Amino acid sequence: MSWRSLVASDPSRSSDRRRSTRGWESLPRSGYVVRVSEPRLSPDGERVAFVRRVPSDGESVTATIHVVPADGGEDPRRFTLTDGVDAEPRWSPSGDRLAFVSTRGEGDRPQLWVVPVDGGEARQVTDVPGGVSAPSWNPDGGRLAFVQSVTADERGTGTDVDASEADERTPPDPRVLDRLVYRADERYFDGTRSHVYVADLDGDVERVTDGEYDYGSPAWSDDTLYVTAKRT
Repeated sequence: MSWRSLVASDPSRSSDRRRSTRGWESLPRSGYVVRVSEPRLSPDGERVAFVRRVPSDGESVTATIHVVPADGGEDPRRFTLTDGVDAEPRWSPSGDRLAFVSTRGEGDRPQLWVVPVDGGEARQVTDVPGGVSAPSWNPDGGRLAFVQSVTADERGTGTDVDASEADERTPPDPRVLDRLVYRADERYFDGTRSHVYVADLDGDVERVTDGEYDYGSPAWSDDTLYVTAKRT
């Protein structure tokens, strides 16, 4: 099976069609474009979860998760409903749940959510200050690894930082700075690093990596968690 980029438009708006190297595309005169991305095949190979992004007010985007039969025999079914962004769908090993990251709820950082596939409300799993990306189920479906952005102060503690306790921490002692924040490719490098954590479905979070490197791409093999390290 091969995947290719899909582009669709709002059928209520006038559009032109043309043949391109990627197949047929709807080209709305208004510039209103719906984008489909992040396809994930269910463990039994019967269904595909994907993200549908739609332009919202101004420059913002609304993203929701949809599920469609792999054979294309039925229309896609919307799986989540939000005014923000739902993304990175991940099937549980048993195929009965979907994990995803979402900006719904309080705060502006994406958090980890889990929703039953056959009906039920989505439940928030994490509430971490650095946000969540790259979720990965462990083989028994009881835990998920994920990546979180961590500041220099939080890396130094070696412990997890709860968002509700952030304002209650003792201010740090003065320190000497021997490096300046610099900018490259329109991004500021402020000492924030990416680290891997593991959460169970009750929301208990454990840090897996630490130090002055970036870690990511968590992947399980039996009970072993593998991560990538960027040591620059």
